[in-house]
Amino acid sequence: MYEDGEFEEAFSLSSIAAQRGMKTAQYLMGIMFLKGEYVDQSLAIGMAWLGVAGEADQDDWHATYKQIYETLPANLQAVVDAKLATYIELYGVRTQKIRCARRARTGQRRIEEICGKNGSDTPLYSLEGVPENFVPRIGTCDEPWPCQFGTLHIETEYVDLRDLSSF
Repeated sequence: MYEDGEFEEAFSLSSIAAQRGMKTAQYLMGIMFLKGEYVDQSLAIGMAWLGVAGEADQDDWHATYKQIYETLPANLQAVVDAKLATYIELYGVRTQKIRCARRARTGQRRIEEICGKNGSDTPLYSLEGVPENFVPRIGTCDEPWPCQFGTLHIETEYVDLRDLSSF
């Protein structure tokens, strides 16, 4: 989607995953805000998303963040630092119960940081800087950003397939 220039759909899907702490989606959100693709261009929001995505150990993501950050004057670095701290608190690995591990993908030798949910009952926070016409797929709230509008509860049920007599 993103590669095909379908920025509205890419934003819609990425925003859901980014709110839930998924690092690749957070990185994409950062790029979209930095470039102003579907959203109003915002250095602070873009850098905050790149920074929170940087909780995953992806060298190219860190290089992109560092390259931009080091060109900023001290006053803008302070703005980015403050916003990043808020984003880590809302969308970071601890709050969103994300676990990342370095491993090779199946059939590849390249080692990557792969992240996934490590639990349920995580808070869902609203997004900042969304376009006026954007309708979130998972909800929002009427209060100013940031506001918690729900809790993600992943319910799993274990069924022992060796004993189906109870069904």
